[in-house]
Amino acid sequence: MQANLSNISTADLDAVEFYQSQKWNVEAFGLLHLADREERRFYKRGRTILETAIETTVRAVRASERTWLAEEYDALAAAYVRHAGNRPAILKEFRLFSERHTDNAIDIAAQACRALDNQVKDAKGLKDYANGLLMALQSIDNNRFTAIRSWIRQSPPLIGGLF
Repeated sequence: MQANLSNISTADLDAVEFYQSQKWNVEAFGLLHLADREERRFYKRGRTILETAIETTVRAVRASERTWLAEEYDALAAAYVRHAGNRPAILKEFRLFSERHTDNAIDIAAQACRALDNQVKDAKGLKDYANGLLMALQSIDNNRFTAIRSWIRQSPPLIGGLF
């Protein structure tokens, strides 16, 4: 994995390069290896910039792993229809397409497919779904898969006529 260093100044880039060139010497001999206080500050600045860039990149990668791609919804929908709700078979087929999500996430999505399936009358458990998943299922069979989201907004109770 490479950190994104495209938006930093040349001075910061110099600090990162200095850090990288001195990293092994400092690990072997300590900060006393650096000539003066300014070099130690420059070294620390480069380390901080690089660590921040790496942390930002890792966060972005993890966030992208949590979101589902349209192609993944399509693959999951096709696997659900092909295997009639058999979760282990759905998981196995989905794994041929993608390794980006945990088994639990795929199982939850398969349960969402079951909840959206009009042919299944006894679907219990999680009733939430993603719009992308519903669209992928409806592209296979528009009449078989439907959902109604009910957003019930309850107002606070009236207390003494003040509200």
